[in-house]
Amino acid sequence: LHVLQVLEGISRTKNCVCRVEVPAQNGITYGTGFLIAPDLVLTNYHVVEALHIDGQIVEHVKIRFDFEVEAGGNVVHPGTEYKLHRD
Repeated sequence: LHVLQVLEGISRTKNCVCRVEVPAQNGITYGTGFLIAPDLVLTNYHVVEALHIDGQIVEHVKIRFDFEVEAGGNVVHPGTEYKLHRD
């Protein structure tokens, strides 16, 4: 593979990864998700387990694409935020 092909593949894949932000008693818990369809994100159960305990928090869950942070913790880009569908 050519280096440019690899970089293009990484760029496309990177755009599908999101940060999942779930409210918790002590703040917000964070996880990752992956866009698998135009309106469908796949994540691990432990990331959204709290939704099964308290279904009311679904309105406060945020899915954030294009979030970028430096190794030191400085936010480079806050990303684009989406809410979950009630379904």
